[in-house]
Amino acid sequence: MAKKTHPQSQSLLAAALTAISGSTVITYDEYNRQKDNPDTNLHEIDIYQSHMQIGLIPESSIAKTSESNFLKVPNNDIKEIFIKTSSKKKISIQILLVCTVKSLKQLIYTREGILPHVQELVFNNQILNNELTLSQYNIEAHSVIQLNILLRNGDKSVGYINTEHLDSGYDYDFTNITDTKKFYRGKEEYNRPCGWKRISVKVLNKYEDNNWLGVKGRKTKYESSPNEWPVSYHATRKIGSKSMADIGYEMIKGKNKLRKKFLGCFCCFKSNNKKKLQFEFENGIYTTPDVKLAEEFATRFSYEGENYLVMFQNRVNPNTVVKVGDFWLLPKVEDVRTYGICIKKDLYGGKC
Repeated sequence: MAKKTHPQSQSLLAAALTAISGSTVITYDEYNRQKDNPDTNLHEIDIYQSHMQIGLIPESSIAKTSESNFLKVPNNDIKEIFIKTSSKKKISIQILLVCTVKSLKQLIYTREGILPHVQELVFNNQILNNELTLSQYNIEAHSVIQLNILLRNGDKSVGYINTEHLDSGYDYDFTNITDTKKFYRGKEEYNRPCGWKRISVKVLNKYEDNNWLGVKGRKTKYESSPNEWPVSYHATRKIGSKSMADIGYEMIKGKNKLRKKFLGCFCCFKSNNKKKLQFEFENGIYTTPDVKLAEEFATRFSYEGENYLVMFQNRVNPNTVVKVGDFWLLPKVEDVRTYGICIKKDLYGGKC
C-alpha cells in the first residue's frame, strides 16, 4: 500500500492546484469534513489531465528530416468555431472537427480558465458527449456552441484532492541536489528537477503496463530502461497573456524570435533549410524536457506567507512526440502521463 502524503504536503499541493485552476481546491481531510454539507458543491480534481493546456502543434504524422525540419503534409482542415457564454460573450476557437468534445473543453479551459468538469456544451439543443467528435454533431466552421456553467445556487465549485491518487513512497526532494553526471530516461537526456520537491502521482499499474516508467531493466540509475518513455515538464502560467502553447506556436510560425536573453533561458529555433518552413497544425500538448524553460511558465502561488512555484513532471510517448527546438509536442492528452507535481520556493519573490 502506498504511504499517505504528509498533511502539510497535501495543504501545499491544494494551494498550488488552487492557483492553477483558479478554483478553490481543498485537501482530502477537508473534503471529509465538508462532504455532507448540502450547500457545498464539491468535485474531485483530476490531477492526471485537467491541468493540461492545449494549443496548435505540427501534425503528428509529419515526416521528419531532422529535429527542426519537416515536410508538408495534407491540410489538416482546422476550423474556427465560436463558444457563446451566458453573458453573450463569443470565444473564437481554432480546432480540428475530428477532435473530441473533451479536447474542446480543454481548449476552453486553456483560453478562459473554466474547468472542464463544470462546462456543459450545447449545440442544436443537444448536450455534447465528451467522447464524441465535433463532426459527429455536424459542427462546422463558424458554428456557435452554447457554454453553460454547471454550478449549484451560483456557488463556486470546490475541488478536492483524492489521496488515493498520490504515492508518497515515490516523493523526492531534489532541493539541495546538483547533478554532475547525465541521466537518461527513454533514451533521452533526463534534466532532473534539481532545486524542487516532487510530490508523486500514483501511476504504478494505472496503464497497460509499467514499462513506460522504466521500473525494470535499468543497469544503473543514469541509464534508460527498455521501452521507457522520456521525461518532460508542463507548466500553466501565462507570460503576459500567452501560455507555453501560445509562445511555442508563435515560435514555430516564425512570429516570435526566442533567444537566450528572452526570459533568461529560451533557445533560438533554428533550421538549416533556407526556405520558410511550412507546417500543418493540429491540437495538442506543449511540453519541454528543459526544467529552466518550464520554470518560466511555472504557476506562482502563496502558502503560509511564502511564495512558491509549481509545474508538472510527465512521461511522453516516444512514438508520437514531435521535437521543435526546446519544445516536445504531443498530439493527444493520452500521450502525456503526469507522474509528479514539482514545487519549490520562489526565491526571487515573483508576484503571485
